[in-house]
Amino acid sequence: MMLVLITYDVNTETPEGRGRLRKVAKQCENYGQRVQNSVFECIMDTAKCREVQHKLEKIIDINKDSLRFYYLGDNYKSKILHIGAKTSFYVEETLII
Repeated sequence: MMLVLITYDVNTETPEGRGRLRKVAKQCENYGQRVQNSVFECIMDTAKCREVQHKLEKIIDINKDSLRFYYLGDNYKSKILHIGAKTSFYVEETLII
């Protein structure tokens, strides 16, 4: 398992673009946690990463939108520095509510 950071920029000047934005965000919510408006942290293996990449590629308009995947590996905790509001949690750890 590795941490993959998925970021996207979807052109929302048209109703179709706004629809694509909602679909991309909803798909990313199925795989990880939102850490910023268009940024998701996802813990997944290579096969799952290919799966989500394929799904997102089918949603976006490659002439107007963009996707970026950052592969931070399995030793990701030492590579993340968070400052400010909207605290997050490590997906692999036990969550007590």
